[in-house]
Amino acid sequence: MKFLDKIRVSIHSIIHVSNMKKSFTIFMLIAILMPLSIGSVSSMVVSRQMIQEEVSNFNESWIEKQKDYLELLLRNMDSLIDNIANIDSIKNVLDNKESAVGDFASLSTQAMIGYILSGYDVDGLVSIDLLSINNDAHYHVGETLNFTKMNLETKQKLYDMALQSPDSIVWAGLVDNINDN
Repeated sequence: MKFLDKIRVSIHSIIHVSNMKKSFTIFMLIAILMPLSIGSVSSMVVSRQMIQEEVSNFNESWIEKQKDYLELLLRNMDSLIDNIANIDSIKNVLDNKESAVGDFASLSTQAMIGYILSGYDVDGLVSIDLLSINNDAHYHVGETLNFTKMNLETKQKLYDMALQSPDSIVWAGLVDNINDN
């Protein structure tokens, strides 16, 4: 019986050692993988937050710069309109109550507006149109002087806007071009 007891003890110790090896292996895997997985998940979360903050900061900065640029363009436009509005010869032609303005006055007015317009570098500005209520005059200076096709709907909207305004100068903002060429 002793021999059988020795075999049992021996088998039992092998199984016990085998279970200890399994337990130790599982413990080591948990001890190694747990910190790695916690570290990788936390670094992923932190890096995602940092990237989102950087993108947000970039977007805010870009929008602020675009706002500053638009304000600069609007100041340039206002200055351009003020320059045109403060020239007496242009005011006289637009305020002329006669039914028609002479060719010389018309060309001179258009040339003066063009001269003022050429002194400004305003991106996106393709033309300026001055409409008069008194003599139905229309002065166009800009990308083309070819007026074979006009967008009459846009011209009428601008004209109505000017009639409804209490101010002598109406800033329509960005609108479709009157010239369809």
